[in-house]
Amino acid sequence: MKRSPSSPRVGRIRRFLRPAPYVATAAAAGMLALLWYSPEGQEGGGGIDVLNGASIANPDGSSAGASPPVTSNAQLRKEEAEARRYAIPILDGPPRTVVGDTEKIWRKHPFGELRVQVTVGGGRITDVKMQHLDTYDGRSEEIANFSLPALMLQSVTTGNAKVDGISSATYTSQAYERSLQSAIDQLRG
Repeated sequence: MKRSPSSPRVGRIRRFLRPAPYVATAAAAGMLALLWYSPEGQEGGGGIDVLNGASIANPDGSSAGASPPVTSNAQLRKEEAEARRYAIPILDGPPRTVVGDTEKIWRKHPFGELRVQVTVGGGRITDVKMQHLDTYDGRSEEIANFSLPALMLQSVTTGNAKVDGISSATYTSQAYERSLQSAIDQLRG
């Protein structure tokens, strides 16, 4: 059975598609308006990159973006306290070497323990060595072997006791930072 063009089904489809050209035209016009929009009335793009929140420079080099975020006094005090905590004391004389406390890699489970030896000179960490490393199983040893060299390099490169943790070695990173911080605290007296 062949359907005629005037069947009810064809009529519904035509009614549904009737506004399609208008919708497509409106969408295209809206996209063009967005592409040509400029907040100061200048030609070309300016404003804020909505996806990344970054400021985009105008053709003359000025920024049309928002001002930087306001930092509260409490946040500033917290950042200053953290900077003082990780700061390395400037000592007179030759570089000094101190040994940190022995720290358990995780206090709730016997993964192992470590202790670092730190050499400080000129107000920065110049060398870090493992004074003691004892792991209790093969997986803990594997994690320590790949994470500790990276942590030691990070300490010497930044010159302070603040380290970014190593992915999949969170407990080892935390134990390393605690031992390193205890050595720095000994220098402060």
